[in-house]
Amino acid sequence: MWTVHIIYSDGITTNGVSFDSRGYRNGDGWDPDSSTNCTVYASTFNTGDDCVAIKSGKNPEGNNPMIPARNIRVIGCKSEGGLGLAVGSEMSGGVEGVYVRDCVLSNTRYGIELKANKVRGGYIKDFHVQDCTVDRILVHSVTYNADGAPAPTSPVFSDMSFRNLRVLGYNGYEHKWLSKSIEIEGFTASGGANTYYVRNVAFEDVTLGTSENVQQEVSLKYARDISFTRVTQSDKKKPGTTAKNAT
Repeated sequence: MWTVHIIYSDGITTNGVSFDSRGYRNGDGWDPDSSTNCTVYASTFNTGDDCVAIKSGKNPEGNNPMIPARNIRVIGCKSEGGLGLAVGSEMSGGVEGVYVRDCVLSNTRYGIELKANKVRGGYIKDFHVQDCTVDRILVHSVTYNADGAPAPTSPVFSDMSFRNLRVLGYNGYEHKWLSKSIEIEGFTASGGANTYYVRNVAFEDVTLGTSENVQQEVSLKYARDISFTRVTQSDKKKPGTTAKNAT
């Protein structure tokens, strides 16, 4: 399954490693799980699933010990294939303090993906990406791996920044250009309360698309306090926006 699975650990550094699990189902590359102060530098990924997946347990495996993944750094890495860099979907113990910098996450299916099932509980916060090229940015709910006792709450995703990025709008698995390169979808609560909306996310100095897919769209659903500063298409025009239940 996962190639390097770092669990309940502190201070693990991975430097200059090539991960090759292409063709293997669930073949993640580097997975720090309920661990702290872990860094992967200058490594290359060609994986059968997520290149990097930051986790903290699934449902009761994460809710009961409540050991978060904290202070995780991904610096100077490159993907040659795989699903991309993910947080979750097993994140019931919480994930905080993730820093991604100087990476090229292309030829992937999802680029950067923050994901959780609505029964997970837990949180993702303080997630920051800077000076990178990525295929896509997805922050959303997934429907798989809902086994085990559910948490009393849905997850909360908050406090993120994406700065000085080139977002290609590309699906490397299907080898096709996309017109929707940023998608954010949070969770809902009874009565329509915004308790579990994705919130406090900043995009700054971001270019969407390429000459192959100039027209771009940003999709927001169940989200609030999302800011865009100098976010343009490759032709310097503003991308389109769709919003549902978004403030």
